Amino acid sequence: LVNGANVVSIGTIKRAAAKGNVGASYKGAIAIFPHNGKLRIALILDLDKYLGGVLQSEIPASYHIEAVKAQAVAARRQARRAGNFY
Repeated sequence: LVNGANVVSIGTIKRAAAKGNVGASYKGAIAIFPHNGKLRIALILDLDKYLGGVLQSEIPASYHIEAVKAQAVAARRQARRAGNFY
């Protein structure tokens, strides 16, 4: 407890496949909850904001707009299919 409030401090979050992206920021809220005897940390944000971040890291803006659109469709499908949004 800090000043009567529940506070959790996270020193670092290692991003999978971040390719050396030091100092990456995260949009949204962080939720921490018990899961199978451990703590699970979840980033909660709007799907469109998530996709904006994913697209920036997966495909250069200089690519043809139709390629960017196709990547957006694939990323949205994968996000929903993986069960990351519920």
